[in-house]
Amino acid sequence: MKVGQKVVCINDETGWLDGEKKLVKGEIYTVLWVSEKDVQVIPNDAGWDKSRFRPIDTEWAEEVLRKIAESELVCV
Repeated sequence: MKVGQKVVCINDETGWLDGEKKLVKGEIYTVLWVSEKDVQVIPNDAGWDKSRFRPIDTEWAEEVLRKIAESELVCV
């Protein structure tokens, strides 16, 4: 995982801090900082174990957009 990457929460059990539910399973978060074991996805919040999240693969969408842009340049 890296800063700026989109991740989805896959485990929100005991995802509570200060009596408030912080993590939501299925919610998409942006990585704010990463350590060897933890990742921060909520500003001013403690880090959560990386195993609670799965990276979202956006490479396929970027490739599609790149191909569209290239085909539009050829057609002009």
